[in-house]
Amino acid sequence: MRNDDQKAAVRRKLKALMDVVIDQAIENPEFMNKLESILVRPGEEFTDRSLDRTTTSRKSAGPNLLEILHTNGEAAVQQALEEMTTDELVRTCVQEGIRKQKEARALERSELIVLLVEMTSNRLRQGGSFVRSGA
Repeated sequence: MRNDDQKAAVRRKLKALMDVVIDQAIENPEFMNKLESILVRPGEEFTDRSLDRTTTSRKSAGPNLLEILHTNGEAAVQQALEEMTTDELVRTCVQEGIRKQKEARALERSELIVLLVEMTSNRLRQGGSFVRSGA
């Protein structure tokens, strides 16, 4: 576990990063549009309230596919994805940066599942499975 000084250093660095992102969003409308597409669901307005709901939904968006693959294998990931709704699959593809919202919505359910399984397998091979789970 990290000590308090390390946690404080991480907080300072993340705050500095967010300050840069916010400054860039204010100065660059195109960048603001990209942020909005990531942070806000289609049909919602870009407000403090929508950001709060989006943050909450992102934390509980679905199962940790990387952890499932690491502990139970590809078949378990496939099963977890099959249990998700199509909207959840689309949202996961967008959040993971696999496809943009419009592109993901145009795909068939089976294509979304294949993309997510491939992404998860690639991340496991790249060492992403060592990121702490359950956070």
